[in-house]
Amino acid sequence: MSRVSVIVPVYNAKDYIIRCIDSILEQTFKDIELILIDDGSTDGSELICDRYKSNNTVKVIHQENRGVSSARNRGLEVATGTYVAFVDSDDYLEKNMLQQMLGGLASSDLVMCGYYKENKRYQGVTERKIVNKVDAMMNVMQNDGFKGFLWNKLFKRSIIEKNKLMFSDNIHMCEDLLYCAKYINVCNSVCLLPDLLYHYMDNENGVSNSTFNEKQMSVIEAYNELLMINVIKKNRSVCYEVKNRKVKHCLSLWERLCHKEKTIKNMYIPTIKGEIKQSDWTFLWAKGYGLKYKMLYFALKIA
Repeated sequence: MSRVSVIVPVYNAKDYIIRCIDSILEQTFKDIELILIDDGSTDGSELICDRYKSNNTVKVIHQENRGVSSARNRGLEVATGTYVAFVDSDDYLEKNMLQQMLGGLASSDLVMCGYYKENKRYQGVTERKIVNKVDAMMNVMQNDGFKGFLWNKLFKRSIIEKNKLMFSDNIHMCEDLLYCAKYINVCNSVCLLPDLLYHYMDNENGVSNSTFNEKQMSVIEAYNELLMINVIKKNRSVCYEVKNRKVKHCLSLWERLCHKEKTIKNMYIPTIKGEIKQSDWTFLWAKGYGLKYKMLYFALKIA
């Protein structure tokens, strides 16, 4: 069976990185190339990574802090495996994760699996399925699906290289969803597994946390790019989901900006208002977004 390249961006994760690395090296599937990209850590994570250099399955690369997208791109540049997995440095895997997922790639171009988040179970499906790209895209866009995370998926490197799929350094939020969507767009079929194989630890220090920062505004560009992807643009139901998710993100940004000083508000609120004004009214009938957001949407839409 072919090698799996596991790419792990590392930035100031000293409290978690050992558990993460060990869960990868202890996989039941052994033909692994572990690529640790230290993205300018200052807390000792870089030294922990270096401890694993003596393991001939581990590559350690140090770079100045450029962000997670740059780190993932660097990992893709040096990856040699037939398949590629992405793991976050504060998360960890079930021991049979890669072995289970590899079984699905015999009949598909991408595999997705269920995961744990703070001891809650997220299956995405109740039984193994092979679906087309439209159904796969709809699944990652829905709140009860596999979502657009990178880490619960296994990719084929040949598809990544053929289509030159890299991460944009300018998008800091939903960059993983955008990458998954671009990949699914060029797939023939996708395997969905109900198995819970990944442990996701919610990091409150990430870009997507509840405190506003300007990098979060890049989510608008991420959704603009999503809406240009063929499988989304040409399928009404999927396009509907993406547009509504974009509106939800804009409303969330608005809420975060409400707590900032006036100069910051004046810089970003016109952009958010413009996006809301340009949207259609379908958000009011969309499921799963709550009355609070719908009332805020209505108020901004008619203002």
